Amino acid sequence: MRAYNIKLSLRDFWNFKDPLLAEDYLKRWYFWATHSRLNPVIDTAKAIKGHWNGVLNYINTRIDNGVLEPAFRINAPIRSIFRNRALIVE
Repeated sequence: MRAYNIKLSLRDFWNFKDPLLAEDYLKRWYFWATHSRLNPVIDTAKAIKGHWNGVLNYINTRIDNGVLEPAFRINAPIRSIFRNRALIVE
């Protein structure tokens, strides 16, 4: 239940418009998550901390990498083929 509540509170972060309020909210969320004593939640919080500037930048730009998803879906099987050396390119 605690993990679910922490997850739901992170979802609210994406609705902020003001960067300063968003950063304050994210700092408080990070503290809560890292003190939750739930290892998966702590790991997730640390991963977010590793991308802190990019996460906060979303509040300013409202741009995410969703537009790249179709390209990754198309290229992933091709990369897999080359990685497995199932296709020889001359």
